[in-house]
Amino acid sequence: MVNSSPAKNSVCGVVVTYNPDSAIIGNIRSVAVQVAEVIVVDNGSSENSRQLLAEVEAIENVTVMYNGENLGIATALNSGVRHAMEKNYSWLATFDQDSEAASGFIESLFAVLNFCPFKEDVALIAPRYRDKETGVLASYGSDCNGSPYVETNSIITSGNMVRMDVFDTVGVFDDELFIDAVDHDFCLRLRKKGFRILVSCRSELAHRIGAMELHRILGRQYKSSNHPPLRRYYNARNRITIYKRYAATFPGWVMADLYNWLREIAGIMFLERDTAVKLTAIAKGIAHGFAGRLGKLP
Repeated sequence: MVNSSPAKNSVCGVVVTYNPDSAIIGNIRSVAVQVAEVIVVDNGSSENSRQLLAEVEAIENVTVMYNGENLGIATALNSGVRHAMEKNYSWLATFDQDSEAASGFIESLFAVLNFCPFKEDVALIAPRYRDKETGVLASYGSDCNGSPYVETNSIITSGNMVRMDVFDTVGVFDDELFIDAVDHDFCLRLRKKGFRILVSCRSELAHRIGAMELHRILGRQYKSSNHPPLRRYYNARNRITIYKRYAATFPGWVMADLYNWLREIAGIMFLERDTAVKLTAIAKGIAHGFAGRLGKLP
């Protein structure tokens, strides 16, 4: 039975960090007051960042787990999943280190269940995302048209509320992906098992999407995320991996994502710096994706 008004003490938050800046303290506080506890999983940050995390540890109901090296977003998230399982939480709230939750954010996500006739099938509830740097609202949930929610096949990780019992059905996050597309793989596994994913049209999360810049060319506005070459490698490798896994089941999603990816690559070519290095990283990622080479790049 899915409770449309779950108590605060039924929710565990997990935040993955890697060399966070001073904003991490306020970001963690914004989450900690809305959930029973927050598990911060640090992926091998520098000494300066670890000093900030010592301040984070002093926040009430916050525990910091330190990995000695960068084990990837999936492995870090799974540490939070295991903790939430051990404590018998009903929901897991997943956040990036640069995401700031406004007052009432968690309640606003749960509120959509009051309007949902199939709430027993809902495995994940996500917000709309507004980039911190540019103020641009991401396309996820852009077609709300007055509805309290829209359905989607996939969504990025930050600000998600995930029902804990679904991990027993679909498994945890895929460690082998390391970073990038971890969220899409998990979402598509949920959809494959018949679960539904909602975007709350009344919830918004301030979130940093790469190092986004806006460009105006011939009267039209274009975005570039300016991810570094290593992220471009993982993004390409894991996109190919996801396409191989789900093309037969979700061909429409794969084709739409491929179209968006090609637009991203065009943006890299015409709008970003270090184009040759990034395109080389993408080519390497594509090759490794088709070859089935996963895990952390040596």
